Amino acid sequence: MKRFALIAIGLLLVARPALAEIETGLNSLTTTIGVYDGSGDGGGSAFGLSGSAEVAKINEKATIEAGLLWFRDGEEYTQTFGSPPVTTTAEASFRNISVLGGGRYHFQLKNPRIDPYLNGGLELAFWKASSSVRSDFTTEVIESSVSETDVGIYLGGGVEYEVGDNVSLLGGLGLHTATSGYLSLQFGVTYMLGP
Repeated sequence: MKRFALIAIGLLLVARPALAEIETGLNSLTTTIGVYDGSGDGGGSAFGLSGSAEVAKINEKATIEAGLLWFRDGEEYTQTFGSPPVTTTAEASFRNISVLGGGRYHFQLKNPRIDPYLNGGLELAFWKASSSVRSDFTTEVIESSVSETDVGIYLGGGVEYEVGDNVSLLGGLGLHTATSGYLSLQFGVTYMLGP
């Protein structure tokens, strides 16, 4: 974590003259629902919510964004065996809350209503995994949980389509390296603040 902080401070010092030209202020708000898939690393798929804001404009094509992401996944297994029958139930859940910060690059097309983009940056993920097992044979419930904070990057892209004054629909894909890595597929609405 110290290494990331030192690199970030170094980059800010080098980029300081260019940062003076950035127009700060809230440009847009986006809210999305999505599917987050970690099955490549043994996880599952989950539905989640996210929100982001473009908080500064570098130029006509590049902006700085910040966001929050939440998703939760849970499963329950029940097995009955023996005579007389004994039922055992196991439950597992995973919860992730991430803070995102990075940039977005907009491609300008001839049709001003279509706005494809690429985005990426750092992700700070706070996650918790927990499980419990209970059986008819005993009254004891065995529970365990682990929680961690992971730092990773996110990379993605998508398309926004303007459907009205200052309102766009969007669809996007993302790759997240925090929490063992997962893919995201998101759909949402962007509200532009200002002209």
